[in-house]
Amino acid sequence: MSVRLLPPAESPSSPAFMASEVVSSDVGDDTLTAACSGLISQLGKMKKVNLGWEDKVLFLKLYREKQG
Repeated sequence: MSVRLLPPAESPSSPAFMASEVVSSDVGDDTLTAACSGLISQLGKMKKVNLGWEDKVLFLKLYREKQG
């Protein structure tokens, strides 16, 4: 298991942190949540997708059908 750490300058608590480098301008009033979500996805090497739970379930069903 490997653990990736967030560089201190990229932490939302750092004075050097620039939210505009992590989130887009269409996040509304909840900039902190959007910034944390973006940083977590960077750490986990995940891509943020705008799919609902139903879309994700259908995708996994299709994926498993092709695997099996």
